[in-house]
Amino acid sequence: MDYRENAIINALISRRAVPLSELSDSLSVGNQYLLQLISRMNTGFKVAGLPVALVGKDRVLRLSDTPDDLPDRLREYLAGCGYDTYTLTRSERRTILSLIILNATEHMTAEALADHLQVSRNTILGDIGSVKSYLADGGIDLDSQSGRGYVVRASESAIRAKILEILSLNLTRQHYISVATEVFQHLLMGELCADQTMLDSVRTIMKEEENRHGCKLSDYSFRVTEYELVLLAGRLKKGRVVEVAYLEGIEQSSKYALSYDILTRIGGLFGIEIPDHEVGYFVQFLRRKSYVQSSTKHVDEMQDLILIEEVIFDVMRALGISFYLENDLHNMLVDHMRSVIYRIRADDRPIENPLLKEIKDRYGTAFAVIRRCMKPIEDMLGEELSDDEVAFLVMFFEAAIGQAHAEQAISHKVRALVVCDMGRTVFKYLRSQLSSLRDLIDIVDERTGHDDSSNDGDIQMVISTLAYEMEGAMTVLVSSPMLTQADLAAIQACALRILMDSAEEGRGEVSPMQRLLMLDKLPTWDHSTSILSGDRIDLGRGAATLEEALEVAGSLLNRDGSVAREAVSFMRDGADGLRDRLQGGRAICPGCVISYVDEEHGALTDALSVVRLQAPLQVVPEQEPIRYVIGFSYLESDHLSDMLHAIIFLLRDGSIISILDMLDEPLEAYNYISRII
Repeated sequence: MDYRENAIINALISRRAVPLSELSDSLSVGNQYLLQLISRMNTGFKVAGLPVALVGKDRVLRLSDTPDDLPDRLREYLAGCGYDTYTLTRSERRTILSLIILNATEHMTAEALADHLQVSRNTILGDIGSVKSYLADGGIDLDSQSGRGYVVRASESAIRAKILEILSLNLTRQHYISVATEVFQHLLMGELCADQTMLDSVRTIMKEEENRHGCKLSDYSFRVTEYELVLLAGRLKKGRVVEVAYLEGIEQSSKYALSYDILTRIGGLFGIEIPDHEVGYFVQFLRRKSYVQSSTKHVDEMQDLILIEEVIFDVMRALGISFYLENDLHNMLVDHMRSVIYRIRADDRPIENPLLKEIKDRYGTAFAVIRRCMKPIEDMLGEELSDDEVAFLVMFFEAAIGQAHAEQAISHKVRALVVCDMGRTVFKYLRSQLSSLRDLIDIVDERTGHDDSSNDGDIQMVISTLAYEMEGAMTVLVSSPMLTQADLAAIQACALRILMDSAEEGRGEVSPMQRLLMLDKLPTWDHSTSILSGDRIDLGRGAATLEEALEVAGSLLNRDGSVAREAVSFMRDGADGLRDRLQGGRAICPGCVISYVDEEHGALTDALSVVRLQAPLQVVPEQEPIRYVIGFSYLESDHLSDMLHAIIFLLRDGSIISILDMLDEPLEAYNYISRII
């Protein structure tokens, strides 16, 4: 058997009757050779006691008998294939050979490798050059010694990264159905001592911990994380522990608890002890992944989040979009930009955007604008963002544009589910593209490929970028999230057919209530309304130095118990840092500075204080004098990003300062600010 017979068997498992013309086209073989493949396949079936496949007069391939348990028996047949019954192609053989050598902990001779793969020694010697070149691309040296064989020389992290690359590139996107039905993939995973049962167990752990921690990985990230866990367990069993190479303070990461809980359960599943630094290494791994859902907006440094908010504001203004971002889109954008900063600081290989060319072609103007607005982040990092990273940001902002222009009145519409495996950015982007069909479809749910496919909400249509079936719903399969006119036409035709069928059957009535899905005219940061009070506003205080001004802002917070006394000293001591920020031209609002204090340094609750100085304070020459000082105490919570969003909104364009300049009473100032946030 080879990959072509494997494909024929899989076609028979799923459909039981397949036209020869279809098989000939998909396998790129002539009819005569296709019949030879079927004959060879039938020889194996007879040995295994399975019904043979027959070609009818209609040139359709069918099995001679179709008992109820036949699909399971065929899957067992494929799962039982080994190197003695499956003929690897040269590419398949070299891929598995690379994995075997990478995963080995001692020298492997050509004879041993040949015996294992059921090929000749000369075949192995012919493959070694290609394997060595492939490994060298990842900075891995393949050392050979006469009489001893081959062994790799590299760090454990480099070895794992290369093995993970092999798994990610060669295991099908549909693997969560079963790797056992693809013999090559089954053999590949077998080299890591992994089988379908093990993958299912790892997958169960991941899904349960996703739900428990309020996180949901995109399909691709879920799949790669699954491989990483199997790989981690296998390497630890071999006594290979990753070197300590993670950032200081990793325990404070928002992904640390998720990482720790997953690895604790993986350790129990495989009967291994997980070293602490393996947890830190896995945290870094999780932070580089994309998420459909994330429960945290935690940032490692407040200055990063401030800069992110400033850049978001600049992009929205440059594109001429209202700054009132939908809350969940804003939070996803902040989370993504945090990941970008982390990846560059950790010196990780940049992610690739498979839609880069299409995005640059379709959204060239937005791409150029966003590239220009990213310069403050690039200056901070000392490195230019890749085009792939910028393209992901373009998708976020184009989704915002689509939502800002959306005006859906829902009456008789088809209830649709969107399925995609590329992360929550793409879900938003797909929604914005489908807005042109808003009179026909109502997107009621979004799912990834590894989500449950049950139809709980009377879903009538599935729009999916991958194979996905749902009982009672029609599926429109699109090849890319960048929808073409042909894709939109297919979706429209499917929706019209469903509506016509519903009318004929006397059903399909949707509630006559019209729902208007549009962004509010003002931001809706609920938690932000409680962070300011009139008692923490002072519109006439004198201060001779920046340190004195910061102490006043801190004292207002301390007076009502928002911060402890040591927080006031911490804010005063931060004057030099603020001077450096002003010197670099990084003020959120000209004439205003913000001093932050976190829980570690005395913050007791989320709170703001506002101080207007009696006389402007020249802090940095050639920069606008400081007239306002804002004190901000915050706890590490889900509200942090929302609060920063509200503060930047208030200060960024300077209009709030102009209003405050006209007011004399703290209560007036409070009433005005509270109406806005």
